[in-house]
Amino acid sequence: MSSSCLDQTLALPSRRAFLTLSWLCFSLLVAIFLGACNLAGESTKTPEQSAKPEAKATIGYPAPDFTLLDLNGEPRTLSKERGKVILLNFWATWCTPCRIEMPSMQSLYSVFNRSDFEILTVSSDVEGISVVKPFMDELHLTFPALIDADFQVDDLYQVRSVPATFLIDREGVITHRFFGARMWNDQASNELIRKLIQSN
Repeated sequence: MSSSCLDQTLALPSRRAFLTLSWLCFSLLVAIFLGACNLAGESTKTPEQSAKPEAKATIGYPAPDFTLLDLNGEPRTLSKERGKVILLNFWATWCTPCRIEMPSMQSLYSVFNRSDFEILTVSSDVEGISVVKPFMDELHLTFPALIDADFQVDDLYQVRSVPATFLIDREGVITHRFFGARMWNDQASNELIRKLIQSN
């Protein structure tokens, strides 16, 4: 073999190695540059933006605020009830477990003062007041019924079935969440509400 052939044979792997190494270096530089851009983007957030929690209906988090109309057409805002323990119940007139549950809620409602405890019920009936008011009158329910015919608050609280109930303490934080009907006029429920009232 001639010396020129030998030189070419030896040069081919060297060229390949050089091209491979060059490509790896270029890729590494691009990755570092993109990473620096991402870090720079993250650092533009203010501490307030970074620390601000998203509204979520989760135990231990503030209850998402909302405003709905009651049966008198008056707006009721959850945050304006701050300072009270709130039983927030999601229901509908066509829901049989709701019909069974709600008289026990009325019994619980009569036990505590309005300055300490409030029940807010959110109806998802699309017909609104026309079906909710007769239902409330029939069962002699006196706690506020709010109309959520377009499901905005149901979606806000991620309610997928009724009844569903959230307990909210005096500071506006969700402490308990119940799915399905519950008898609220038993001793355990009374003690639970009383404990929440006394804890703040």
